[in-house]
Amino acid sequence: MGLRCSADTLLRRLINTPETKQSGAPHVGIDEWAWHRGHCCGMLIVNPDTHRPLVLLPGRDQRTLATWFRKYPEIQVVSRDRSGVYATAAREGAPQARQVADRWHLLKNIGDEPERMMYRYMPLIRLVVRELSLKKSPEPEISVPVASLRRLERLKQHIRKKRHQRWTEVMALHNKGCSFREISRITGLSRVTVSRWVGSGTFPEMSTRPPKRGLLDPWREWVKRATRMW
Repeated sequence: MGLRCSADTLLRRLINTPETKQSGAPHVGIDEWAWHRGHCCGMLIVNPDTHRPLVLLPGRDQRTLATWFRKYPEIQVVSRDRSGVYATAAREGAPQARQVADRWHLLKNIGDEPERMMYRYMPLIRLVVRELSLKKSPEPEISVPVASLRRLERLKQHIRKKRHQRWTEVMALHNKGCSFREISRITGLSRVTVSRWVGSGTFPEMSTRPPKRGLLDPWREWVKRATRMW
């Protein structure tokens, strides 16, 4: 539109806009919104069918949200994340509605799980690569392609980068006076992890200890013989 204004101004104008009654919206989605990353300021309620916002509620007070739900008894489905505040408010204000996990969080969890699984079994993957490459035979060795090793290294660096970003966010929230419980809710990390990270004072690198005895140990000789047969 060619208008020059800041993002904060747009948010303030949106907040000050009078709430209009939204009828006939049987499905609503709710999530938190913030002025800046890490600063939780309120709750955003949208109509997932029209992809339009319904209201911005200040703060994250359970009673405020429950009161809003009571004004719209036609609501049948509430899409939300795992926040206990949203769950309790929906039960109190819209007991007739079914609560479901929103699509964004489902897809995010599906995408994050393979990364966590790969990182968890990285020592085992390295062991398999090492066993296949240490071939004591005059026949030509069958080595793991360099491109595959590079992909594994890139995956490791990517996971470390994301972990460092989460640690930075945790420390920033802690320095602003947020409690461990609040930091856990905002970041999705457990309070034990938050407490350990804050207590460490520095970024906790993942352990580089040698792998312990694993599932492949009983089959090492078999693996060696199999590689010779190849």
